[in-house]
Amino acid sequence: MTIRSLIVAWGALLLLSLGSAVLAQGAVWSLWPVPFAVIVMGLAWFKARIILLQYLKLAQAPS
Repeated sequence: MTIRSLIVAWGALLLLSLGSAVLAQGAVWSLWPVPFAVIVMGLAWFKARIILLQYLKLAQAPS
């Protein structure tokens, strides 16, 4: 893994975490709790994929 790909993965994790935090702080949860919960879970899924594929190198694991 190159330094550039680590920086890109780190930046993506930072942006996804910021998005989750902004959604969690909003007062819109009381209006539409289910759609926002689905969005936050989607962001968590993307973060998990980045961690598993980039940092733990599970993309190279045999299936």
